[in-house]
Amino acid sequence: ERLERLRDAGQKAIDPWSVPWLELDRMSDEDALRAWNEFPAWSHGGAEGSYYSDTASMLARFGLQALDGVLATMSHRGNETTYAQLPRLDTPRVASVALRALARREGRRFALAWFEAHPRAAAIGLLPLALGEPSRTKGEAFEALRQLRLRHPDVLDAVAAEHGPEVVAAMQALFDFDPLDEVPKKPPKLSEFATRAGLPAVKLREGAVLGEEATRNLLEMMQFSPLDAPYAGFVGLRACLDEASLEEMLWALVDAWIAAGASTANAWPLRALAGIGGDATVRRLVPAIRRWPREKGKPRALLGVEVLSRIDSELALAALAELARNGRNKHVEALAKERLETVAAERGLTEDEIADRAVPRLDLDLRGELSVDFGARRFVARLQDDLTLRLYEGDKALKGTPRVAAGDDPVLAKESLARLAGAKKDLVTIAKTLPPHLERAMVDGRRWDVPSFTQTIVGHPIVARLARALLFGTFEGEGRGRVTSTFRFAEDGSFANVDDDPFELADDATVGIVHPLELDPMTASRWGSVFGDYQLLPCFPQLGRPVATELGAERATRLQTFARELPSQMLLGRLSARGYRAGGVDGDGWIGTYERRSGDTTWVIELDPVIQLREPPPEKITPTVRTEPALEKLSPIAFSELVFDLSPFA
Repeated sequence: ERLERLRDAGQKAIDPWSVPWLELDRMSDEDALRAWNEFPAWSHGGAEGSYYSDTASMLARFGLQALDGVLATMSHRGNETTYAQLPRLDTPRVASVALRALARREGRRFALAWFEAHPRAAAIGLLPLALGEPSRTKGEAFEALRQLRLRHPDVLDAVAAEHGPEVVAAMQALFDFDPLDEVPKKPPKLSEFATRAGLPAVKLREGAVLGEEATRNLLEMMQFSPLDAPYAGFVGLRACLDEASLEEMLWALVDAWIAAGASTANAWPLRALAGIGGDATVRRLVPAIRRWPREKGKPRALLGVEVLSRIDSELALAALAELARNGRNKHVEALAKERLETVAAERGLTEDEIADRAVPRLDLDLRGELSVDFGARRFVARLQDDLTLRLYEGDKALKGTPRVAAGDDPVLAKESLARLAGAKKDLVTIAKTLPPHLERAMVDGRRWDVPSFTQTIVGHPIVARLARALLFGTFEGEGRGRVTSTFRFAEDGSFANVDDDPFELADDATVGIVHPLELDPMTASRWGSVFGDYQLLPCFPQLGRPVATELGAERATRLQTFARELPSQMLLGRLSARGYRAGGVDGDGWIGTYERRSGDTTWVIELDPVIQLREPPPEKITPTVRTEPALEKLSPIAFSELVFDLSPFA
């Protein structure tokens, strides 16, 4: 009856939103499929969210027979719920919808996942759009094809060949276009703040100062360069410009833009950093992103996150991951997390895999060494166990940084010293963030297959330095699994068991950092002796970690010892250090809870009294612990870690 009323509404031009929502699950297969495809969610009234959720159920029920309704719903009223179904759709008809989703915040990561999962369908769907009449979609389709060609060139070439030599020739002509020619017909009129700024001079690598006309050309490139597809000429420019002077000019320009009011319409100085910025940009951008919201600059902080997510470097990825964990502003953290998910989708990685890869190598080789080349003289910076760099000339350790002398190559020396200074600065940050990352991997039960373990742990010069003092194990079974063997790895990358005999890691093994509750006391004691004999100190408490083993009602009794007035600064400092994040009803006005997630477990510390952000914090706070799942249902490790987090107040 409702289906006929919808059909009647369409024929008589009655407002279809006055027709009740269709209860598809109560209809026969024939009627439900017809209703879904003929009258998708956007075309009639009712429980909008409920109908959107039917996208998944209709695909599960009918597969691609429900495609008409799915695409219509995504096209007209796409949201995160509907876009989440994109990766399931292996058909070229999805291409145009995926392009639209790619440009939308709530759909981008799902569209990227679709392009990666179905390259052949994407190629078939994109080619007609990219080779068609000029339109915005044509440009978007070309950019998507370009990315597809980088990742799946054989698939794209095969699809073009199937459509004949004309399509092959047209596609080749499309890719033969020189991106350096992608400039506006007339150069843009420079913003007034850029002409008045009195910008620092930019130098060439050889030391000559960039002329006035060349500097103006550089500024014009920055102004017309889009955020998502930065002007291709930036790559060549960075190669010939002195990095230090370029960075000074870029940030003087950003400061001039802010002084002029930081108009979003004129945000090109910040936007252009995505194309012309490098690691030095990242080092200055991240503190600014954290600072700007406190200066009533939240919009530029969010744009800064967008820029950071488009800088193609390990350091930028590491910074994005750190902002997602601790951006000091909930909006910054949310956007950083979303952009991190997008990067993961673009690379076909999980969030855990992205986190592993978000530790930069800083140009160190596998021995943890960085060459410092002065031309006539060469030095080596060697990574120490405390993640600092120490300079050596041959076997002799130097007390300080050598000065450039006569006979040295001044350009090489300057670049080497700048790289060394940057690496030292980055290592300070890594020394603060890497140990908690490895500790979270142990607590959360993070697991690696052997290739990932080799690449991100054993074969990483910085991670390996800390991981040598940790105990690893192989695991079997669901969830965290159970330990089947334990091992450590030595400086040369070889593995050894508790008897110090060689340990062979099977190719199909699953590896993790062992939690002490996953070991029997005898094995834990023997391993403690091994690490003690080698004087290996872990970067966080592992084998000697205090554990809580209470069960049932004893758990509530144990936690009751913390339910008393505690010094607020000590409590909040400990919770922040342990990875808890501020929560509450009004995150911008007051904080009522601190929360931490680990897998399927959530620990919530309720604060009494709450913290008013615009007032000094109370001297004392009484915490109350709440968990999901309930306290008595927590795993032994989850309960023990909760007690460990609060252990300073026992």
